[in-house]
Amino acid sequence: MSKIDHVQLQSLPTAADARGSMTYVESQNQADIDFAHVRWSTIIPKYPEHFQFAALRSSILIMSLQGGLIIKVFERKVCKTYHLEAPNHSLQIPSGLWIQISRDSDKAVGLIVSSLREEDSGYVYSYEDYCSITKS
Repeated sequence: MSKIDHVQLQSLPTAADARGSMTYVESQNQADIDFAHVRWSTIIPKYPEHFQFAALRSSILIMSLQGGLIIKVFERKVCKTYHLEAPNHSLQIPSGLWIQISRDSDKAVGLIVSSLREEDSGYVYSYEDYCSITKS
């Protein structure tokens, strides 16, 4: 089974009452990763433009805090597309896959949680560098 087959789209639990709702995620409960680093972005390009990267040594969890996100995950010539359209949707991605993120609404906010600290995650932002490193 290839790494891309381990990408998991999931709904996170939401607690709701008369005041509204709150989505939460707990390490090793809803996500099969320990959290070491969190980043969020309000500057996500509108589809078909995209922000792209790979976390070579770190599993990641991507959540849409507001608006819809379109996420394409690549392993060699295989591409799978996911749409996070609600605040309780998340996508868990194993290390070593190429990821493209774009938004389909005007005010999208994305949250990326990593299993390793920033300096240890092996982030690569150039597709040419990624192909060279992974020999894809």
